[in-house]
Amino acid sequence: MSPSSYWGLAWQFTLIHVLIILVVGAILFWIIHKFVWDLRLAILLKILVVLLCIAAILERLYLLFGVG
Repeated sequence: MSPSSYWGLAWQFTLIHVLIILVVGAILFWIIHKFVWDLRLAILLKILVVLLCIAAILERLYLLFGVG
């Protein structure tokens, strides 16, 4: 395999991981919306979910580009 095909394969795996992270984040958003009755707690939990999803996506991108 050529180096460009490895790069394409790495992009595909990264894209799959990012999509999985987004789906899990959306499910957590739905769970928070459905079961948390206190508005302030719900907002804080949603912010936490967003920050965790962003951190996980950035981790995948850093691994793709070889940072860290």
